[in-house]
Amino acid sequence: GTWQDGMALGVTTCQPGLVEEMPQTMDEVDPCWLMGFDGVEWDGAGLTWGPSTWSPAKLKVGDLVGVVVTFQGELQIVMNGAAVTQATFALPTERPLYAIVDLIG
Repeated sequence: GTWQDGMALGVTTCQPGLVEEMPQTMDEVDPCWLMGFDGVEWDGAGLTWGPSTWSPAKLKVGDLVGVVVTFQGELQIVMNGAAVTQATFALPTERPLYAIVDLIG
C-alpha cells in the first residue's frame, strides 16, 4: 500500500520556550491536542486516539489548511476557508493555547 500518514495540526498549553528537546512526534508534547496524521485525533488530556473525518492525505498542492479554536473549546480544521471537521474532545479554555504542527509525512 501507499504511505497515507501526514501532518497533524493542533494546539498545546506548553509554552514554546519550555520544550527542552524536540520530540520525534508532536503527540509527545504534554499536553497537546492534534488532528491529522492518517485520519485520527489525539486528545492529550484523556491520552486517547480516535478517528477523525479529516486526513491530510486528501490535501492537494495549493490547498490552505488551518486550525480554529472557538471560545467554547472546539478544535476545528479549516481547508480553503471552510471548516471540514471538528474534534470530538474539548480544549481547555482557561489557559493560553499555542499552535503546534507535526510534519511527519
